[in-house]
Amino acid sequence: MRNSEITVDGLIDDQDRRYYHIRRDDDVVTIPTLAFSGTAKAGYARLADLGITVAGKKALDAFKAQLADCRFVHGPSIAAHSGWVCGNFVFPSGAIADEEAPTVAIAFETTRTITSKAGKGKTWSKGVPHQLRGQSIPVFALCATFAAPLLELVDPNRNYVFELVGKAGIGKSTIQQLAAANMGVPTRQAGTPCISSFADLVAEPMAVLNRYRDLPLIVDAVAEYLGTATKAQRTKATQMIVGHLLTSGTGNAGGALVRTIALLSSNRPILSALGHEVQHDLSLADKVLTIPIADDRPYGVFDTLPHDIDGHGFATALLNVAQANFGHALPRFIAELVKAAAVDRVKVIAEVNRYLTQFRKKAGVDENNGSEVRVADAFGLVYAAGRLAKAYKVLPKDLNCLAPALACYRLNRMHRSNLVPLANRLPPIEDRIRQLFDDEGIVRVPMQGRAQGKEAEAIACADVMRGVCKSQEELWIRPSAIRRLFPDWAQQRDGEAVRHIMVRNGKKLTTKRRAGPDGKQVPMHVFRMDATAPTLLAQ
Repeated sequence: MRNSEITVDGLIDDQDRRYYHIRRDDDVVTIPTLAFSGTAKAGYARLADLGITVAGKKALDAFKAQLADCRFVHGPSIAAHSGWVCGNFVFPSGAIADEEAPTVAIAFETTRTITSKAGKGKTWSKGVPHQLRGQSIPVFALCATFAAPLLELVDPNRNYVFELVGKAGIGKSTIQQLAAANMGVPTRQAGTPCISSFADLVAEPMAVLNRYRDLPLIVDAVAEYLGTATKAQRTKATQMIVGHLLTSGTGNAGGALVRTIALLSSNRPILSALGHEVQHDLSLADKVLTIPIADDRPYGVFDTLPHDIDGHGFATALLNVAQANFGHALPRFIAELVKAAAVDRVKVIAEVNRYLTQFRKKAGVDENNGSEVRVADAFGLVYAAGRLAKAYKVLPKDLNCLAPALACYRLNRMHRSNLVPLANRLPPIEDRIRQLFDDEGIVRVPMQGRAQGKEAEAIACADVMRGVCKSQEELWIRPSAIRRLFPDWAQQRDGEAVRHIMVRNGKKLTTKRRAGPDGKQVPMHVFRMDATAPTLLAQ
């Protein structure tokens, strides 16, 4: 049926959702029927965005009649959102990765700004990834952008969040901009949302996530937001992270999962900034993966610098190339991935899983530790993405993707170990004391008589020694060394395990033994054990 130049057809997608497929000359738009319910403002706004207007009462009545009389049929694949759709990939602009595949009708509001292009891909390749060879954190960030579209193939129900954490002025924002250049304009200030602000993500999480479905989500200004956030705002930020960012956005408009790889930057770990309870939630620490950048790194995010150039100059040179040549790498990677998956999806998945297995072995992961495996696989997926990007000739063939992924994984592992309470990281104190007692390298001190000569000198220099006599043996530790040997001494010293084996002098924790110069008696922490039985004896 026609109203002037406008034609309306009805389409049904594979989930039985209904759409109006509206044409006028070369303009085509597919709009959910719900957009024309009620006042129909949303539907007419979508038409107006494409320059399709229905002017005048007669034309409007005729158009409404077309909508009312429309017959709905199962037609081409319908993209209710960007990202993976029926084996193809639809970019936020509405462009299709595999244009030779069956027709896909676009039924979401498109934006051309996210995956826009400028310059040349070859210039980008020579000026960015080639120059970053040997740089752990920058190369990892570049590879992470290619990991986002892999989630649908290997881990569709989970998102990954990486955060670069370190003091201001070390290049974190530079790395984010270089990563964003893989996708589009590498800045937020230019009015192009290739880099999102944390405030926007907290305020409208699903609106932001839907723009980056199956694409990398690069977020800055985390510290600025949390630094002045009220308790209510921090609560809202926590809800956003737990309820949207880490759960693939289940239940959003369109009904599909919102998969993404997020790359954040801040001067403080986001879980720490949100509060003590969240910080020590180890299940969250498995998902929000901090990559700490130590204050004493001489070049900040960079491992080394080229000759005759400082850190600022190197960063500026990289950004100059990226800001003039962007938006080539990721679309090309996705196009190659879609084609490979169309030929043999199982083979692509097997290849990614093979790289994950390689990474686990190189990282020395305990396969029986589910938490350790999950964290390692997050970094392993970035490694796999880098390997595929090299195979698809998007990244240079000689770019090492494994070493950067391992380096960042180890930085994260070091950070995670600090989140575990000290008591949970250490073996029971009685086991540690027993280990010292059994150490054959400990200086032996006669409990009767005085040591002489070299033996006396060795005793005077030792922090830990074993007092020996025929009937029993004791472990002696100098007070100056006790906290170094037992970091949790303040919490353990009055516990039952220590009381049962420690020789006390009344309320004092020390008692005198001949461990000073010339065999003088000096205060020592003394632990008494049975020399033959494996169990510890009470004093």
